[in-house]
Amino acid sequence: MKSNDLKKNYIIGGVVFYNPTEEEIKISLKNSSLFDEFIIVWNSRKLDITNLKNEFNVVKTIKELENNLNLGIAGGLNKLMNYAFSRDIEYVLCLDQDSQIVTDKRQLSECFDLLKGFSNFPCVGFQREKSFPKYNQSKNKNNYIIPKINKTSILNYSFMHSGCIYSTKLWKKLRGFRKDFFIEGTDTEYCLKAKKEGFDLYTFNINLMNHDSGIEKNIYISSKISLKLGYHPPWRIYLQYRNNIYLILKYFSTNFYWSLKALFLNFSIKIFQVFITEKKKGILLLAITAGMFDGIISIMFDNKNMKSFFYDLILKKNIKKDIPKFNRYI
Repeated sequence: MKSNDLKKNYIIGGVVFYNPTEEEIKISLKNSSLFDEFIIVWNSRKLDITNLKNEFNVVKTIKELENNLNLGIAGGLNKLMNYAFSRDIEYVLCLDQDSQIVTDKRQLSECFDLLKGFSNFPCVGFQREKSFPKYNQSKNKNNYIIPKINKTSILNYSFMHSGCIYSTKLWKKLRGFRKDFFIEGTDTEYCLKAKKEGFDLYTFNINLMNHDSGIEKNIYISSKISLKLGYHPPWRIYLQYRNNIYLILKYFSTNFYWSLKALFLNFSIKIFQVFITEKKKGILLLAITAGMFDGIISIMFDNKNMKSFFYDLILKKNIKKDIPKFNRYI
């Protein structure tokens, strides 16, 4: 779509699919009904969803792109954003495949309309009610909130790929999302990079969606009391620590308070959470240790791709499921 064909308030959304369940596909197709165009990037084998598109009456809304391999969330979003940029689309709202939008089209349209007055932002997040171990957004239908935009700090929890509007022009200027981060910390790295290059971050004053913190496990404190905690496999724990240690070391001087917060979260709450959700504590220790050392090694070779030396040396042979296509960018 050329710029002279753009509607006055053209609303674009997108999602990256990786082996989605039928329920997750339905969630995304329901979300797509709120947009003028909705882009699906397949990071796994493309499924025939024609019947589902007809069921939700979104055949003309959906655009499907294929990567033919798993490029991680960063690689998938880069393909999505490049498609939008090539068609002179200014803004794209990115979602996860399990994100459920709770706002309506009127409110979403007003959010996009507000962006016309802001030409110098990398992304705009939405309010999130963060609670440990998961967050859940809700919307009072009887209390309509008029969307507003406010400048905010990188410490704000709003800036995640799931539920964030990105400027395609600044995505291009910032050289996209870092694909060798694969899936963990790609949104944080993008925002830290943007701040370092002099761009401000903004957030809307409304909630957008429901979203869970990954796969959940029931942790029983007693026979009657249990907690639901987000669970990630060892290879993702490794990536979380590798990428976060790298970011902490790289941005410690330019974003001191974010670095302190990241240190606290990674070596207190996160360690507590992963240790009570995983039976094999030794594997977790290997994942955390390998991630920390590879993060340190990566910062020593900062102009090259992220390193996986300790992952290959001590972790890979001890886990059942390897990082999908991980070494393609190492």
